Amino acid sequence: MDIPIINVKENNAALAEEILAAVSRVIRHGQYILGPSVESFEAAVADRLGVGHVVAVNSGTDALWLTLKALAIGPGDEVITTPNTFVATVAAIHHAGAIPCLVDVGDDENLDPVALADAVGPRTRAVIAVHLRGRPARMREIAAIAERNGLVVIEDASQAFGATLDGVPAGRLARAGCFSLHPQKILGACGDAGMVTTDDGELAASLRLLRNHGLMTRDSVATWGFNSRLDPLQAEILRMKLRHIDATIARHRRVAARYHAALAGLPLRLPREAPAEHCVYYHYSIMSDRRDALREFLRGRGIDASVHYPTPIHRQPAARGILIGRGGVANCERQACEQLSLPIYAHLTDIDVLTIVNAVRAFHREPALEALPLTERIQ
Repeated sequence: MDIPIINVKENNAALAEEILAAVSRVIRHGQYILGPSVESFEAAVADRLGVGHVVAVNSGTDALWLTLKALAIGPGDEVITTPNTFVATVAAIHHAGAIPCLVDVGDDENLDPVALADAVGPRTRAVIAVHLRGRPARMREIAAIAERNGLVVIEDASQAFGATLDGVPAGRLARAGCFSLHPQKILGACGDAGMVTTDDGELAASLRLLRNHGLMTRDSVATWGFNSRLDPLQAEILRMKLRHIDATIARHRRVAARYHAALAGLPLRLPREAPAEHCVYYHYSIMSDRRDALREFLRGRGIDASVHYPTPIHRQPAARGILIGRGGVANCERQACEQLSLPIYAHLTDIDVLTIVNAVRAFHREPALEALPLTERIQ
């Protein structure tokens, strides 16, 4: 495709010298398992988010799974989440031994608090609220429902590093925040990576044991743990990229604002942003009644528009035994047939954005724009 949905190669090429310098720091100090590079990255994220503890692990999947394990959520327990997420969210629940219960989403594509309240039952132990596309879920309402019912709330913030709600960053909106740092993410490594953020010191201590075989010292094992350590090479790369994160987020938001202004008035449902929200637009997600035709039209013009995600989790072959909340998942089903992501990444040029916008306008038989609206505001 002339314009890919995301361009990790280009994003990293712009930072090549800094990436190599980050790798060389590990080679110089020679500690390739945990050690100062991982500790420095954890401290930098803790300072950025204002959170008490950061535990770096090898993936976002393990961040979720180990958090459930550390909270002793397992066989016989139900964990509520949404069916329009990436498979890892639900897989983590399954591998912890718990039962996923999927409930519907709102127009924001995030967990619907009304559906959550209806789904809580005697075996419900936790809620995983996904901040899909980099938009915070309705955490105030979710937290209130959880408190009334004695539930643990976990954020799946894999797509939302840098997003805030009422000025509070994703990762500090619940008992624990779980992040993927996959190469495609807003803050992305050059390989698999993840982390958990929390103000709960006991939870953080348990996670540190679980990620490293349960070892208290080299010769003393406190519990049966796993091998889920963040590689120091990735830690140094991520710490370097953290210095650029404000510029990365600003560019995502600027592209989103351009899309928003240029596509207004077309028969599309564009993403919204509430006054209390600061979204990072990991995806720029539109809804169209003619999604498949629009996608093929764009691809015919070299634009890689993608669907995230075409098959909801409850319709996957692996999903036998998964519970569905009492209200069903009608919104999720509808959105799966309408959702389309337009390209968005830090080095997407304004010329490319104009090309994409005019292709969408051409599909709807609207005249091309000569230039992008120069707005920075997302409404």
